[in-house]
Amino acid sequence: MQSIFRRNKLLLVSLLLVTLFTLVGCSSSGDDVSEVTTGTSKLNVIVADSVSIQAVTDDFTPTSIEVVVTNESKAEDTDSQTASLDDGKQAFSFNDLMKGVKYNVTVNIKDEKDYTVFTDTESVLIKDQDNKVTLTPKVADAEGIIVNFKDIPVGSSGEVVLLPINESADIVIDANLARASIKAQIPGNDYTLQVKLDGEVVKEGEISLLPGRVSVVKDTLDLNDGIKHLGEIETTWQVPGPALSVDDKNGDFVGALNLTLYVDKNVTEARYTTDGSDPQTGTSFEYGEDITIGEGAAIGDKVVLKLYAKNASGGETIQEYSYTKAYDEAIPSDSNSTMPLGAVYTPEYTSFRIWSPDSSDVKVIVDGQEYDCTLLSTFEAKGFEYRNVYHAKVEGDLAGKEYQFIINGNKVRDPYGVMVKYDEDLATGAEGDSRQENGADLTVNTGSSANIVMDLGKADISWSRRPELVEREDAVIYEMHVRDFTIADNSGVSADRKGKFSGMVESGTTIPGTDVKTGIDHLKELGVTHVQIMPFYDFATKLNHDTGQIYNWGYDPINYNVPEDRYSMSPDDYEKRIEEVKTMINKFHEAGIRVVMDVVYNHSYDKEMFRDITGEYYTENDLSGCGNSIDTGERMVSQMILDSLDYWVDQYNIDGFRFDLMGIYHTDEVKRWADYLDDKYADRNLLIYGEPWAATSDDLEDEKIRKGHIYELEEQHVGVFNDSIRNAIRGEMNQAGGGYIFGNGGAEDIMIGLKGSLADGVPSGPWAAEFTYDPEQTINYMSAHDNLCIGDKIKADIDAGNIQPADAMSISKLGIGVVLTSQGIPFIHGGDEMLRQKDNGTELAEQAHNSYMWGDSINKVDWNWKQEHKELFDYYKALIQLRKDHKAFRLTEAADINEYVNLSNDGDVIISMINGDEIADEDWGDIVVVYNPDDAYNYSLPTGTWRKVFDNSGSVNEVISDNNVTVESRSITIFEGTAEGDLTPGDGTDTEEDVVYTHWKLTFDPALYDLDPAVIADVHLAGGMNGWDSADHTYDLVKQDDGTWTATWSVDELIEETEFKWIVDGEWTPGGTGNNLVVENSQDGIEGVVQE
Repeated sequence: MQSIFRRNKLLLVSLLLVTLFTLVGCSSSGDDVSEVTTGTSKLNVIVADSVSIQAVTDDFTPTSIEVVVTNESKAEDTDSQTASLDDGKQAFSFNDLMKGVKYNVTVNIKDEKDYTVFTDTESVLIKDQDNKVTLTPKVADAEGIIVNFKDIPVGSSGEVVLLPINESADIVIDANLARASIKAQIPGNDYTLQVKLDGEVVKEGEISLLPGRVSVVKDTLDLNDGIKHLGEIETTWQVPGPALSVDDKNGDFVGALNLTLYVDKNVTEARYTTDGSDPQTGTSFEYGEDITIGEGAAIGDKVVLKLYAKNASGGETIQEYSYTKAYDEAIPSDSNSTMPLGAVYTPEYTSFRIWSPDSSDVKVIVDGQEYDCTLLSTFEAKGFEYRNVYHAKVEGDLAGKEYQFIINGNKVRDPYGVMVKYDEDLATGAEGDSRQENGADLTVNTGSSANIVMDLGKADISWSRRPELVEREDAVIYEMHVRDFTIADNSGVSADRKGKFSGMVESGTTIPGTDVKTGIDHLKELGVTHVQIMPFYDFATKLNHDTGQIYNWGYDPINYNVPEDRYSMSPDDYEKRIEEVKTMINKFHEAGIRVVMDVVYNHSYDKEMFRDITGEYYTENDLSGCGNSIDTGERMVSQMILDSLDYWVDQYNIDGFRFDLMGIYHTDEVKRWADYLDDKYADRNLLIYGEPWAATSDDLEDEKIRKGHIYELEEQHVGVFNDSIRNAIRGEMNQAGGGYIFGNGGAEDIMIGLKGSLADGVPSGPWAAEFTYDPEQTINYMSAHDNLCIGDKIKADIDAGNIQPADAMSISKLGIGVVLTSQGIPFIHGGDEMLRQKDNGTELAEQAHNSYMWGDSINKVDWNWKQEHKELFDYYKALIQLRKDHKAFRLTEAADINEYVNLSNDGDVIISMINGDEIADEDWGDIVVVYNPDDAYNYSLPTGTWRKVFDNSGSVNEVISDNNVTVESRSITIFEGTAEGDLTPGDGTDTEEDVVYTHWKLTFDPALYDLDPAVIADVHLAGGMNGWDSADHTYDLVKQDDGTWTATWSVDELIEETEFKWIVDGEWTPGGTGNNLVVENSQDGIEGVVQE
């Protein structure tokens, strides 16, 4: 690039005559005003040649010289003279200037395009005579710079910088105008121009800013083309018109179109029209002004928007945008669906819509014919703005037709699809990819990626009345799996319905040859209010060659809005498949049972589902442990989830959602989903809850759902699984050890759970045991599909010699007793009421803790369990009924719990005293509940009149004649009556005062993990306190003489509720255990202590 300042390129321009003027007159004393008299005088102006005037580039040549004389106090008093440089004129004379007045004298050297390239100004006071001034022209400043852009990444902020740095030339990019501009004076010079986005340089090149003009970068810079180094940047120098823009430049729109107009802020005039007429006579507007167009337009009409602007330099700009009205409304009233994207069906046409933020190469194949998709203007539905949606409007009734989107030449799934093409070869596992998973050889496929247009009106049914749910705390949730529930030979379900949607609700079934009820009649007999059905949308097909079966829990999502074909009796009849699901839900409703859907929006089975649409669906790191995780931080992705939830509630009459790995989601987005659903379906009291954790650590933990954050969603009625009470009740997840019901302590944590895990103020951390503001926010449980079910946990402790087989029944009763009498919402894992065991003694027993793909033999519900453990079933049934009958165990207000539920403990025995009169409990007065995990316990009831109403045998009605009673071992016992005086904590017991621990003592016992203590050389901790760094030895334990390892840390060093794992000789989770431990008293090997 040619420099305007390179000395070896100087070209001396002979502007001036060699001869100097000789001025005649008296000697002057400078600015001595005393010599000034009234009248006029003459001024001689000399343009000096002491500084050479340069022809700065080959692009222009200085051609003229102009001298201007202006009265400082009277601007209209101006005179000027102009000469061609070819004339060689050096001196200029101005007559009749006012004596005693100051004049500004300016010389401008101009080029052939009339830009001032050299200039100088001096001030002179006019005296009687001898007035002269010498001007020395210098290179003029540049008047500014303009850079235009395209494809500015959404949400980015940027600037243009000129180096060497000049503060006035750091220009913020206006993304709305796709322009950076500065109209201030900048020294004419060679610069390095840099474009920065979010602080990072994305473009860089060399540029000359020429004097006397605004430089405009000739080419629009594409900020998405990946080209950083630009070399020499070409510029133009015409007076540019102002920038004009509108926020939505797309061709098609829905209903009316809301637009925002943008224009350079220093314009003198800006106007617009919407009828295609001349905008110079239109309506005036300002930067950022909102307008609405197309309100009265008919479908197919074009609306032409024209913009006009003019700036102070006289530059003018006119822009024109054309829009076509495609639809009257985002979701046509005759579409029979709530879906704004996907195949939006009407009998006259179907609108195929897909979000494609990265590519405009979007097509759709419909019934074998390909159509181009065009960008649809931003439109609003459900209070949300949908952007970057491509659509094709295909005429005709297309119900039942196959369709598939294509983006950048790749066939992709429709994330909003409500039905997918059935392929029998894929469904039977005959085709697929071979892979290994958890030691098993699998053949896996994800079915067809083609979708089906559905007229959902043809799959509708006549709905029965939904069961009443006055308060969410009235719920009793029962977890079940479609196949497991009825697949066993002894389920009594018709052979063709076993393992199907319809089998779930077949009535009149019993164990063959008996009157023992099975299936839905079993659930009615048990008394649960809700079933939580494990995933029944479309998921991956896994043929496990070790079992010879296709089996899946369903946590491998493929199509979020499509019912799983494997559970349907008519998978290839799409309307029938939908009807089967709706009929199942309806029959549950007729049985007085609501339906909660287990949903897994946190990941897709693999990235094939969304990868070729856009990477925006996924987080940067895998937070699910399944290879990917969905990013609810992208609002269109979050809205897809909300639209899916809305669809299931609207179309299938779903009564709530259980969210898998809810901790992957942003708290604000879950709040938005719940607000929408609670508002739209305000009369339904939907249940919304989930797992408040992710599978891996997350840098955005403070923004995500966590147990300790759920109080923020109190008004949205969102709850989470309470792992604190679960851990306290049962102890270890996948092996023997620990647990209140096994006699291993933890009363303090049980007491927190009994009162609904209420927080006093903001919870102490993300995993705080006291975390709710409303009892409906805690889902209390001891067992679920993950980890060992409670029957297998009891078996593990029997096998370890910790308990006797005879203890199994009472331990199970005590566990569910805690769950069903705790404030909050109780949750039962299906089969626990029959002491379900997956460890059946076969080679698959080792998969009992995670049986997700291991087939029927260890997963099916064996209905003989109900006969064998009738005592336990009856206990569950009686306790559920007791909870329903008595408000005392399902209070809805934190204030009532804090005031009327009083707890105390005598060692591990817990006494709960509830003032039933104050809470208006049905038929009961004062209530005393004794929780005893140990041997028989002698207890003195408060003075008053009492009867025993519940014990290990179930419901009883025994009048108490002597207030000194014996409570059975491993039991809960409930007394009802009237206490004399106030019912206060400590009545009848020796109460231990609350202890404030100063330290945590941790003990690692190799024997618990079947490890030889003699060969262990190192034990330390890795967890939340050190970023899970297994190489960090900050938390080392010391070996003791008995082979155990111990260490003690203060509560400031090791915070309560911190999760961790043992690291033994550099290895994680010795003995194959996969669960984190938590710093709390209920955990084996962790003891709170007080030290001076």
